[in-house]
Amino acid sequence: MPDEPSPPSWRRWQRYRVIFYFLAGLIAVDALLAFHADLWRCYDALYSTQRLQACRCQPWDLVLVGGSTVMAGFDPDVLQGVRWQGRPLEKVFNLGLPLATILEVWQAVEHGLAQPPRVLVYGITASDLNEERVEPQGPQYLMNGRDLVQWMRQRPEAAPWFLRQFLLERVSRVWRLFYYRDGIRLWAADQAERLWPGWCPETAALARERLHGNQACRTNGGLIGKPPAPPELRLDHLKAIGQRPSFGGFLENYRIQHYRPLVDRLLDWGVRHGVAIVLLDMPVSADLEEQLHPQEFAAYRAVLAEVEQGRGVRILRPTRQEVGLTDADFADLVHLNADGAARLSAWLRRALADLNP
Repeated sequence: MPDEPSPPSWRRWQRYRVIFYFLAGLIAVDALLAFHADLWRCYDALYSTQRLQACRCQPWDLVLVGGSTVMAGFDPDVLQGVRWQGRPLEKVFNLGLPLATILEVWQAVEHGLAQPPRVLVYGITASDLNEERVEPQGPQYLMNGRDLVQWMRQRPEAAPWFLRQFLLERVSRVWRLFYYRDGIRLWAADQAERLWPGWCPETAALARERLHGNQACRTNGGLIGKPPAPPELRLDHLKAIGQRPSFGGFLENYRIQHYRPLVDRLLDWGVRHGVAIVLLDMPVSADLEEQLHPQEFAAYRAVLAEVEQGRGVRILRPTRQEVGLTDADFADLVHLNADGAARLSAWLRRALADLNP
């Protein structure tokens, strides 16, 4: 029997039209989401990327870098106008990054500045130098391909982890519905709560907190302003009611070998660009420094002394007594609350002025 004629090509395509329409719809939705990417970012929890983008928008006279202790510890408005070498530092930005080690700090300085500032203050603490800490923010949001290859060569035992984090972020960006899912969810909750009050109050409150934080970061020099500390954000209150805040594993298995050279790289960068770099040994609670991790802080401060002697860098060492900090000024073992940040910011303003008599 003769072979039956094959159906026209358009009929063959009809068999798969549902799949075709589904894929076309996904592409259209993804394009729409990409068009409104700035809106989703406003509700995003990635404070690291938001702060970097805000910092890149313009040049600054004074930039504060470090981890979350810096982000919570300094008010740029208090420091604005302090004089350095006869001229005021008018534009001040707080580039503290959550969970940052010195690796993230170095990458932020390398890639997060529109141009080198006149003064860079690095609020450093012991956990910044613990090489046991590897945070995903570095390879995901701060490193380029060259940085990745260089760091994988220096830390071959951690190379697969760095590569995985680097690729994960870039693959995730391809599908924007997945990439912006958290921002979209919070935006939807915010809009729903406005239309139907009481529908999702807790999620909407989180959405507005994120929105406020990201907007403040862009307009207030990186500061996410907070009111005077309530009892639940005071270490003395937490201890009085029997809560003992922990410091996680940030200082466990303390080793400085691979992170120590990054201090020199940061100082060398300052020399190349004519930037005055000041290291500030961030004050922490007495419980953390004297009871929980005295050996780790001793090792860290030995490195600071070595850097100071070998490189001649300015190092500020504000003690709790000198600044006037008590447990009431800490939100936990290491982060200052709004009251403590006001005290430390005022102290730093005086200290910077004293460096330039």
